[in-house]
Amino acid sequence: SDQEGNPGNAFVVGRGEGCQLLLDADPGISRKHFVIESDGRQWRFQLTSRYGELYQNGIKVESIDLNSEKVEFEIPPYKFFF
Repeated sequence: SDQEGNPGNAFVVGRGEGCQLLLDADPGISRKHFVIESDGRQWRFQLTSRYGELYQNGIKVESIDLNSEKVEFEIPPYKFFF
């Protein structure tokens, strides 16, 4: 079954009120910068900011799938490790 609409399966990351993971209001950090969401099978980091940036291995990306391997990405000046 598709669980994408289930609010328990999404976490908003950014500097805005209501974000589940709140980042400091540094330049380049949007109110709703990216979302961590699950389709019921796999987790994904999805950029939601029109002007925001998300980098993996130095390459600008729109989304990152989380699998069993280590995942590292950056939203300058932050670095994330999962």
